[in-house]
Amino acid sequence: MYLLDTNIILEILFGQKNAEKCYDFIYAHQNQELFLTDFAYFSISVKLFNFKKYSVSEDLRYEFIDTRIITIIKLELGDWEKIIQVSSKYNFDFDDSYQFVAAEKYNLKIVSYDKDFDLTSVKRLIP
Repeated sequence: MYLLDTNIILEILFGQKNAEKCYDFIYAHQNQELFLTDFAYFSISVKLFNFKKYSVSEDLRYEFIDTRIITIIKLELGDWEKIIQVSSKYNFDFDDSYQFVAAEKYNLKIVSYDKDFDLTSVKRLIP
């Protein structure tokens, strides 16, 4: 079971150099439960809206979320202290701390291009 980091989805949506690898990873593992945090989903949406890419935002929802290829997960307010602890321990920003705590809580491997996760106990995979 895998937690997709924000950068994996952005690679696809913005057609970046690793887009095809990311897309292939998602479809190769679609039956192995892929997850995206609510925070990552909203962060992606903020970026898309900033670029007025409303239809791309809809495509993301239709292609990956509505089809249940990717399931949205979230943290609760009770997880806040853990987010702060992770940020302090690893010097992570809020986004990375949130992703890390979600991966730990749901026992997921993180799929990301962010090398910061290599400093932690959570396994990071690169598509």
